Amino acid sequence: MGRSKKPKRAAQNRHDPILGGGGDVDAPHEDHIASAVAANGSNGVSLTAAGAASSQLAQPTSVPPIVKKLSSETAGDRSWAAAAIANLVLEDGTRLELLKSGVVPALVAALGRGAADERAEVLLELAGAVRNLASFGGSDVCLELVRRGMVGVLLALWPKVRDLAARVVGNVPPASEDEAAEVKAMLGAAEQVILSLWSLAEVSNAAVESITSADVFS
Repeated sequence: MGRSKKPKRAAQNRHDPILGGGGDVDAPHEDHIASAVAANGSNGVSLTAAGAASSQLAQPTSVPPIVKKLSSETAGDRSWAAAAIANLVLEDGTRLELLKSGVVPALVAALGRGAADERAEVLLELAGAVRNLASFGGSDVCLELVRRGMVGVLLALWPKVRDLAARVVGNVPPASEDEAAEVKAMLGAAEQVILSLWSLAEVSNAAVESITSADVFS
């Protein structure tokens, strides 16, 4: 998976999604993506992405097919596309191209599908892409993710996270190597889901309300 990286941010008051206070709140943006595109304008920024493999994909003409693969019927294609996007969003230029190509609704749709029957390793890649996009895209991208329903999609994955936690706490051993790999991937996906929700809650009161009303801690 394209590993998630924590961006360097200017010092600011973080919004606590449980206690409230600090941070940015929902702003009256007519078009969050337009604002994000303006904020991430290319201005000569290199279109190469992190990692040698990603750099080969970081051309504007290559980005739309990558986004399209998120809706592929093949799990391997969806996993590959999500891993590529997780790396490509780390760079300003390719993040801009991804936003223009509709990566936000594509990720919402892909994870929405995964809440029902997706394999753990695919969920891991998809959740990692969302986490990186939320971390590096800025408040406008986070607000667009919220507006498009990403919070609800992430919360729909919570039963999988809760079931996994029960297995870990109960020290239930995996029945096979394949199941052990599935559990390991789901642990990684759970971490990305939690961190994605946290990033969205930092900038959106609507996200905070959705999370706290979902009773995810029961």
